[in-house]
Amino acid sequence: MSVVSAKEMMNLAYEGGYAVPAFNIHSLETVQVAAEAAAETKSPLMITATPSYAGKDYLKNLDANDPRKYLTPRKEAMKKVAIEKIMMCESSGKA
Repeated sequence: MSVVSAKEMMNLAYEGGYAVPAFNIHSLETVQVAAEAAAETKSPLMITATPSYAGKDYLKNLDANDPRKYLTPRKEAMKKVAIEKIMMCESSGKA
């Protein structure tokens, strides 16, 4: 998995005729699930964050606020939704 600029990613998507799913993160678990789904489907993805929603302190201290402590059973369901979003964007295999 590599990191590229949004401009480069969008140019590749435009040329390839597919969309790039974006996942707005609120926790480390969300990042992990989105990254695993993208890796599993060999798809590009964008990770976005909303400091106004979660607060800058929350985003700076994601380890301390890690919901895996109580949300681990929901991980597979979240991953399934992430894969469905990737498939809707027709970006599977484009990474």
